[in-house]
Amino acid sequence: MGVPPQVSSPPAGSGFAGFRAFALHCFATANAAPTIPNARQEKTMKKLISIILAFILFAATACAAGNNAKLSESERLSEMKIKIEITSDSGNHTLSARLADNSSARAFYELLQKGSITISMHDYGSFEKVGSLPTSLPRNDTQITTESGDIILYQGNQITIYYDTNSWSFTRLGKVDRVTQTELKKILGKGDVKAVFETGGTK
Repeated sequence: MGVPPQVSSPPAGSGFAGFRAFALHCFATANAAPTIPNARQEKTMKKLISIILAFILFAATACAAGNNAKLSESERLSEMKIKIEITSDSGNHTLSARLADNSSARAFYELLQKGSITISMHDYGSFEKVGSLPTSLPRNDTQITTESGDIILYQGNQITIYYDTNSWSFTRLGKVDRVTQTELKKILGKGDVKAVFETGGTK
């Protein structure tokens, strides 16, 4: 009776490179094994396949965790949704946005749960509309290069909607959904705007 092949530990390495080396190692071991009864051969191959599948699952989980770790708290978006009614020189518009996953955004959302907030916003620097909040919010300032659609807290009591880029130490409050830079510029217009912030928004 033949001796079943030994299942050894995976070779050194991590991620998909390590998996590839391990798979080649396993198949080489199986092919080099002496002929054995079918039942035992099937049992051995099932064990090899189980090890390979477990390794794939481990690599995929590690990869996903690594991608999430790349996002700082200020960059992650939560499930909190708000609606922004904009009145500008281009007419009346409704925007939806998702808030960031930080204490500033949560405090802002709790404020909106008490009732909508109307803010008069003016243009600044040809890249944002800015206005004063009725109360100060906790700050989570970090160096940010803004993008179109970013909703930013400045100095704890100023809220801005960006339609172009700027770099400074800000707190990210959220992001406007599904609006291009060209569309947002048209919505916000060239002069002052009235913005009504409230909870809700499209799913």
